[in-house]
Amino acid sequence: MEIGLQFLMLFNKKNIIENELSIQIFKDGFSFCSHFSKKFILFKEIDIKFNDVFKKFLEENAYQGFDRVTTVFIDQPATFVPSKIYNEKNTELYLSQNIPLNPLLQISREFTKDGEVVVLYESNKHKEDTLKHYFNDIHFTHFSVILYNLIQQVALTNEKTEMYINMQNSQFDLLVFNSGKLIFYNSFPHKNEEDFLYYTLAMAEQYSLDTDLYSINFLGKYTRFNSYYEALKNYQKKIEFTELEALDSLDLDNHPAPYFFNLMA
Repeated sequence: MEIGLQFLMLFNKKNIIENELSIQIFKDGFSFCSHFSKKFILFKEIDIKFNDVFKKFLEENAYQGFDRVTTVFIDQPATFVPSKIYNEKNTELYLSQNIPLNPLLQISREFTKDGEVVVLYESNKHKEDTLKHYFNDIHFTHFSVILYNLIQQVALTNEKTEMYINMQNSQFDLLVFNSGKLIFYNSFPHKNEEDFLYYTLAMAEQYSLDTDLYSINFLGKYTRFNSYYEALKNYQKKIEFTELEALDSLDLDNHPAPYFFNLMA
């Protein structure tokens, strides 16, 4: 099933403007995206550190002449806490209930645009300090904040309950909204279609979602996940895609999170 033009236009808005650089940090590498260059680099090739290798990488690719730089952390999971019940003294407790805390990382906090959710996640201070050294105007955020803000605006226009899925190579992010209000958010690991179906259908059952009434909206449509889309068709009647054609790029094939490659490029 294809979605309406208005829906597509809302989701196809780009998150960076001209002369702005997007840096996306993953567990195994990082991506630099601008209007003229899109690269994904493994950490084993180049790491974000104070050294001549990283400095040379920035100089050779002309990455230091941007007015603004946005760094998106996609390497660590996030915990959502309703702002109405959030207590700053319990920050570590909130996050530790979902993941084992890493003493080598710092805890970062963000509020969603509507102020309804506090997003907590771990981030690498050494990488932040390195990037601050090379870029004057730099902003750090978590990918789940971008997803929430984008989807929440679209969900406000729909009174029905809908599920939104962002596919990544090793995990997928699942959000459920009703009339612009978040009902559920989490990220799940997957190695195959069976893993994906297990978590997706379990969430639908937990929230008593009627397959005749709600739709599952994939953020982008990508060839590498065709078998997942087909497997879901056996259980779900309404499957929709926010983008019917992905950005054509050789680097996209190697990018761990293709929707963000398109969104932030």
